[in-house]
Amino acid sequence: MKTVLIVDDDAMTRSVLKNMLESFPVAIMEAGDGQSAVDMCATVKVDLAIVDMFLPRKGGLDVIKELGAAYPAMRFIAISGGHEFDPREVLSLSRIMNVDDALAKPIDREAAMNTIGRLLQS
Repeated sequence: MKTVLIVDDDAMTRSVLKNMLESFPVAIMEAGDGQSAVDMCATVKVDLAIVDMFLPRKGGLDVIKELGAAYPAMRFIAISGGHEFDPREVLSLSRIMNVDDALAKPIDREAAMNTIGRLLQS
């Protein structure tokens, strides 16, 4: 069974993503900040991380950079929205990093399900 880590400081976003992930045969973990996400990955093998770009304690790009270097097989979906920055610009920047795909908030269910399914199969 694969493990998916949802990293977002917004509990509602984590809940929405968790609800989507329950359609897949995966173990689901959640972190409310970037440092907690990094700490969790030191003890549990995570196959896919869904990471918000704006996080307390360690930003999303830093989380992706650190985890991608430590765990090259880990896949990443960057998510962003609701900030003073244009989420499309932030998500474009994340693609330069070790990011497999990106989603803007509010998260489109169909797009998210397709992206998650594709990355879990690869």
